[in-house]
Amino acid sequence: MRDFRYWEDASDEYRCMEGSLLPLWKFHHDKSRALLVSAVCWSPVYHDLFAAAYATVDSKNGDGEGMLCFYTLKNPSTPERVLLTQSGVTSLHLHPQVSHQ
Repeated sequence: MRDFRYWEDASDEYRCMEGSLLPLWKFHHDKSRALLVSAVCWSPVYHDLFAAAYATVDSKNGDGEGMLCFYTLKNPSTPERVLLTQSGVTSLHLHPQVSHQ
């Protein structure tokens, strides 16, 4: 059985070919706690950056607010950028090229 070197869990003995994992990072923003994550997209240019789209349960009806947060692995405690929206964000895609403005 393949397992992480420094993490041993007694319950692994009772699970054939399975193990336990602890989260390496937790990404959250205080204003996003009441929202659901509706999409996640990694940046094709900056490999430590990803975006998370947030929506409310009522977003499918066009009701509720939304949010787009950009997180980096260098600073998992807070998003790099936060964009508030008037409606839920249900999908996202990051452009594969860097914009030089």
